Amino acid sequence: MDPADAPIRSPGSEEVLQDDPQRPVVLIGETVRRPVGWWTPWVYDLLNHLSERGFPAPRPLGLDWSGREQLTFVEGDAGRAVLKRFGRPEVLARFARFLRAFHDAVEDYRPPRDADWALPATADAGPTGICHGDFAPWNVVWNADHPVGLIDFDLAQPGPPWHDVAYALAWSIPFRSDEDSKRILGVDEVPDRQMRIEAFADAYGVAVDGLVDQVVARVQRYASDVEHLRRRGLEARWTSDESIRGNHELADWVANNTHLFR
Repeated sequence: MDPADAPIRSPGSEEVLQDDPQRPVVLIGETVRRPVGWWTPWVYDLLNHLSERGFPAPRPLGLDWSGREQLTFVEGDAGRAVLKRFGRPEVLARFARFLRAFHDAVEDYRPPRDADWALPATADAGPTGICHGDFAPWNVVWNADHPVGLIDFDLAQPGPPWHDVAYALAWSIPFRSDEDSKRILGVDEVPDRQMRIEAFADAYGVAVDGLVDQVVARVQRYASDVEHLRRRGLEARWTSDESIRGNHELADWVANNTHLFR
């Protein structure tokens, strides 16, 4: 887009970025406004660490007059529509390398001992490092086919990198049926799943062995995590009864169809 044709954002106007009645996200000027959660102070601590490391993520700006959190806006494309780009191996590889860059940036991050993250630390969490918790294609901001930022850290939790790797694989390969995979990626042929897993692993820098089993475990954990968040009072479209049922159905499908991915 020519800069002269770019929309002008007046300081007081609100542009809806996420149309969720319980958790709306809007853009005002050049700042993103989002509902706070019990995890917000700890996410701010993580975002400040990423800023110090030069990793492209929103910077926290405190709360606005209405009590919403304020973050800097990362310009680019995000949302589920970006999945249509993932049929191309080079986009998948860039996604994997971007995840590795995030993990390198948080390798020395020490989560505060009193932190109350949205989700508890994984059983195998160490004293340093943290997972994004929702490293999916739609939470990466893209400029054309290149990742330029990472957003939506609400589900960050202390844990080793493999939890993010498995989550990213689940959505980018994707671990879905033939028809769902073609629809999600916007392609006419069933993707070569094994080849895509190998390409991701090579770009990230991890062995292929064991990845499918890790994806199974991660998808199952996610289904339980959403139930945990619902019990803690988090209401959103993705914590609805329907979504919870869908998560468990997907977890069962993945566990019963690992032969498609080996």
